[in-house]
Amino acid sequence: MNESMSIAAIVATLIALLLEWFPGLAGWWNGFSEAQKRGIMAATVALVSIVTVAGNCYVWGEVCPADWMDFLYQTLLAFLAAAAVNQGVHLLTKRPAA
Repeated sequence: MNESMSIAAIVATLIALLLEWFPGLAGWWNGFSEAQKRGIMAATVALVSIVTVAGNCYVWGEVCPADWMDFLYQTLLAFLAAAAVNQGVHLLTKRPAA
């Protein structure tokens, strides 16, 4: 479970940094409203969490949850960790408003 949370948090960190500081992506990202950005980021972090838990089970880790409820629980924990890290990095590295 810790592997899934760590991987999801690292990917969420990279997403936050890329969307704020990578010139091509930052311009595209700034075209969205704040509400759209929140929705897109929540969906992206949710997808990262699901892929991380499933990948840890079937692709690289071979550590599968015992049942579906455990899978959902681990996905929720990965989502919460990734979302917290994503937003923390975003707030720490956000460019000042011009």
